[in-house]
Amino acid sequence: MRRPCSVLATVAFLAVATWLILALRKSGRPNSVVVLVVVDTLRADTAYAERLAGEVNPWADASSHGCARFTRAYSSAGWTLPSVASLLTGVDPEVHHAHGKATLLAPLSPDVTTLAESFRAQGFRTVAVTNAAFLSPSLGLDRGFDVYDHEHAYNRTLRRAEETVVRAIRYAEEARSEDLFLFVHIFDPHLDYDPVELSDASTPPVTLAELRALEEQGGPSPDELRRVRTLYEREALAALQATHRLWDHFLQSGRFHDLLFAMTADHGEEFYEHEAFEHGHGLHTELTHVPLWISRDKLAPGDLDHSGVVSTRDLGRLLLESLELDVPTRFHASTSDWNDEGGGTAYSATTLYGPDRIALRTDTHAAILELHSDAPATGTTYDLRTDPTEQRPLPLDPELLRTLLDRRRASRTAGQRTRRLDWLDLGPTSHAEREATLRSLESLGYTDSTRLPSED
Repeated sequence: MRRPCSVLATVAFLAVATWLILALRKSGRPNSVVVLVVVDTLRADTAYAERLAGEVNPWADASSHGCARFTRAYSSAGWTLPSVASLLTGVDPEVHHAHGKATLLAPLSPDVTTLAESFRAQGFRTVAVTNAAFLSPSLGLDRGFDVYDHEHAYNRTLRRAEETVVRAIRYAEEARSEDLFLFVHIFDPHLDYDPVELSDASTPPVTLAELRALEEQGGPSPDELRRVRTLYEREALAALQATHRLWDHFLQSGRFHDLLFAMTADHGEEFYEHEAFEHGHGLHTELTHVPLWISRDKLAPGDLDHSGVVSTRDLGRLLLESLELDVPTRFHASTSDWNDEGGGTAYSATTLYGPDRIALRTDTHAAILELHSDAPATGTTYDLRTDPTEQRPLPLDPELLRTLLDRRRASRTAGQRTRRLDWLDLGPTSHAEREATLRSLESLGYTDSTRLPSED
């Protein structure tokens, strides 16, 4: 007779304990919030500049606001879809398969675990506020989110940074009694470059068609390039100002037991450093070197600037580990140098158009390979100690080449164990969203015939 009583007592105790936990939450106990912000097309050198377009960059002195800065962070690709997919899955592009050419895209593999799924499985409410075609739900990046607030961008018709941040704050306030993972994507610095303050002015925006015309004329003049960069920096400044207000909101609220804030970019932008404009075609530093700030209370005391090589692919693992949460077994081991101990590597892969490329960066060198289906790969090495902008190519270093090819081989092997789908494989409900995605891509210029895969 004692045994049933013991079981009943245990059940009663667990019920009371659960009730008390819920009651404490509802009474306003500070909760845990993880905020991950990705600014589209934001170069590291732009994001870290003290002034942009004549104004103070609010993130120039982020350390005084409780954030550490990682000065050598690299994205997993030079365009949005594979870069964000790697950030949200902890694996390389060859493994999650969310990439392609022009509009011939594959969605996220169903065989990888997303960061949102991991947070949700551990009791977090998961919310995303995203913009633009490559983060469309039709590509599977909404998996694991309780709320996926997405809007397409059509050049100058888009949800701006300020509106995106207001929407994100509203979701955070609605979830005040829950642990929250909030993913925020801001699109403003992307072409067309048309800062909000110019909407009623006589200064015309910079369009993709204009940049292509300049390329056909042999490249921009110094004055033309200055104008392009100025308008880009104004849009970048608007994004940085809005994200800083988002950070201030959480910082000043004081009601979170655990607040972990991280801000980065999916990729950068090229302004003719390697004889091209825009992004998606290469893996040079202007396209893969991205800013990264992380709230300092989750890092070693006193750490302000980190100069170790880190990959945004490994950021999800760091966020989970910082809160002592379980990391999905399908996330790959980190190769990032979070503690400045040396030896970190960052791997990048895939292009949106043109031949595929892969790249690897270490403490001292970078190697970039162009891959061909019917010929040996070609590539170069750069000594980052004397050539940080990768302007002086050197012959391929054999050891670095071996390391790069080993990494690609391992990623491709892992990718053979995950399914690659067509985005129509996600089901009939995604068809209408797919058409909207294609219309957005057409507006942004990605369906132009010059963007289609080359014969290589």
